[in-house]
This record gives sequence, structure tokens and C-alpha cells, in this order.
Amino acid sequence: KGGAAFTSYTSVFLDGELFTNNNTLSAIKPRNARQMPHVQAWTRPDCVGFDVTVTRQHSSLAVTQTLYPRSESDYGFIRVVTVLRNLSPVPVQAGMQLMYDLAIGPSDLVAVTVQNTLVPLETGWQGSSVPSDFFGKGKGSPYRVRGRLQHDTLTPPDRFIVGKWSYNGYLGAAQWDYAAENGRVFWDNAALLQWDDAPLAPGATRTIITDYGLAIAP
Repeated sequence: KGGAAFTSYTSVFLDGELFTNNNTLSAIKPRNARQMPHVQAWTRPDCVGFDVTVTRQHSSLAVTQTLYPRSESDYGFIRVVTVLRNLSPVPVQAGMQLMYDLAIGPSDLVAVTVQNTLVPLETGWQGSSVPSDFFGKGKGSPYRVRGRLQHDTLTPPDRFIVGKWSYNGYLGAAQWDYAAENGRVFWDNAALLQWDDAPLAPGATRTIITDYGLAIAP
């Protein structure tokens, strides 16, 4: 609101270029990254979302992202559903990233755990090693965030990284195929999810679904 920078964002990859709604790019812009043009946000009684069309040379991709509030007995979450549609007369390569700033309330220091193990240093997982979920607990906060990555109804990411939020070259800057610098110490936590680029035929769609919210104590 009021032009303030986002601290979590969506980026889409189209034929070698990344388009992001991370509006911190005015500081230091990663290679091959551009801001999404003319993002149209909207609200409905049961959800919110945005539409945008990105174009690179002769390729064009329509993006619709919808956020649905959901709850289970131990999980209150947002289901993030993103649809990529190829508007071009030729096949394109299309993929997506989500970056979550794991700040909880006023605290940027979040203890992140994966498979019941604390993640104190920047760490990445790929392919079959991507965990089913991750958790974050803020210092002095009663809340615990949970990102669910694998489930019958979800699209598991190809890459998952826990690291530092920043707009100058770490996770908070839009960068495709970001490689975790294993061993990097961080204090301002973030999680990066990437669904690798894949061919998308003319008129075809690709739907990506993931969950993010708060774990509910029993």
C-alpha cells in the first residue's frame, strides 16, 4: 500500500527472462529480471488475486494468481493457485518462483526447521530431497508458520531454499536458478520455492498449487 515495498513476492520465468512483482528492484536488479507490468489486483468474496501478462520478444504469458483462505484441524493457511497460460503462437519455456519473507510480527529472526531439524545456515533442497513442509518460529512470538510443499493436492517445487531475505543479491532479489550458498549465516529469514521452467505449448496452461500459513497448536 502507498508504494511500500513488498517483502514476499511472485516471479515468473519466460524464455530466459524473469518477471517479478518484487518492487525493491530499483536498488540493485539481478541479471535478466524485470518488474511485472500493469499488475491488476482484484478481490472476490472467497479469495483475492492478481492478473498480469508478461511479454518477451514474440512470447507472451498470462499469469493469474489466486489466494484462497483454508483451514484444517491443525493448519490455517492460504492456498496459492497460479495459472500460467501461453498466449503465443509458438511453444515457450515457463516457470515460477515464490519467495516468502518469514518475519513474524516485528521479529526478522525466525528459527526455521525442516524435518524436525533446525536450519541455522543457508541450505537448499532439489527434486526428491525437497521436504514435505517447513516451519518457522519467531523470537517471542506464540505463532509458528508452516509451508506445506508436498500433498496430494499440491505441486511440489523443484527447488526449495532457506536463506537470507535481502534485495541485493540474496533470496529477496529475483534471480532464476538461485543456488544456495551452503554455510552462509543469515538472520533475516526467507524461503524460496522454484518450479523449474518447462515447455508450454500454444494455448496451453500450467497450474501450480502450494500452501502457506500458520500451524495450529492442538
